[in-house]
Amino acid sequence: MEDLTVETELNGTTLNMKLIGKINAVNSEMIMNKAKENSDDFSAVIIDASELEYISSSGIRQIVNLNILANSKGGTLVIRNTNEFVKDVFDGIGLFELISG
Repeated sequence: MEDLTVETELNGTTLNMKLIGKINAVNSEMIMNKAKENSDDFSAVIIDASELEYISSSGIRQIVNLNILANSKGGTLVIRNTNEFVKDVFDGIGLFELISG
């Protein structure tokens, strides 16, 4: 059971991603796989984490890799609508500083 759904929508050169469920070591690669399906068409990424319940270290690694991909194209990565658990994880490891810096 994957426990993760990744919805994507391309809006101009921005890839909107909605992460739903739990990201773990088994399903985390789904994030980059979905991004790579549109990699020729986007430079910026907006992640909606409003329905993200849990993220493991492998999921964090995929988000960091997605940030690197967006930066390599001259774009940015933005994470919106995190719940308290996910926000605490991101704050605890300094992810928000990494992606905004």
